[in-house]
Amino acid sequence: MYFINERGKLNPGNPSSIEECFNIIDEIFKENSEIDITNMTELHFVAKTQFGLGMWMRNQWIHIENSNIKKFFENKGIYHPDDMSGIILTSYYRKCNNKEIQLEKQIEFYKKFWKENGGV
Repeated sequence: MYFINERGKLNPGNPSSIEECFNIIDEIFKENSEIDITNMTELHFVAKTQFGLGMWMRNQWIHIENSNIKKFFENKGIYHPDDMSGIILTSYYRKCNNKEIQLEKQIEFYKKFWKENGGV
């Protein structure tokens, strides 16, 4: 799923679930342990990672042809790539801090936001 290819480049895989995303992010953080998630607030973690790791996820997982994780979110009514990466990051933070992920609650938050603000 996550490995270095023959040219020495990161192959990010094509995750199809939140759990598969977690496995890949775990490997990324093993390689780059400068962020201590357990000493951050959820808001701080998501803000700190949304334009680095979050952008990487959008470019490597969401904006690719036949994206499994994009299909996963679209099947749940989430269509904006930033929302998808935000949910993944929030969920990852919660997993690492032994909190309930509350995936459906996160999804409902974004659906309500877009309904009240004119859609995606």
